[in-house]
Amino acid sequence: HVLDLAPTLLHIANSDIKSNYWFNGKNLWPFLVREKPQVELNDRLFYWRQSDIRAIREGDWKLIVEGDGLKNPELFNIEDDPLENHEIGDRYSEKRNQLLDLIREWEKENISEH
Repeated sequence: HVLDLAPTLLHIANSDIKSNYWFNGKNLWPFLVREKPQVELNDRLFYWRQSDIRAIREGDWKLIVEGDGLKNPELFNIEDDPLENHEIGDRYSEKRNQLLDLIREWEKENISEH
């Protein structure tokens, strides 16, 4: 992921700049030289915002919501449904609510109020 470029390049450059800045990405060097298993990369959350849309991915689960009120949540299992054709939030309401809570937590920690 593009967020991982800065931490990886800073590691390769043997830079200590990370102590002065916070990066949301992960240093991929251990994975590139096979010091760590690739599967470990998939065990993290991905969060993104674009215009009025927010989304979070945890493993095979992806939740998409609209606006500050996190309206119209749509849950998908992208392993089973990679094209996101079948919204399954009603069937997996506990997972939908867990991911909604994670979005709220991420925004509270990372998005400043204007």
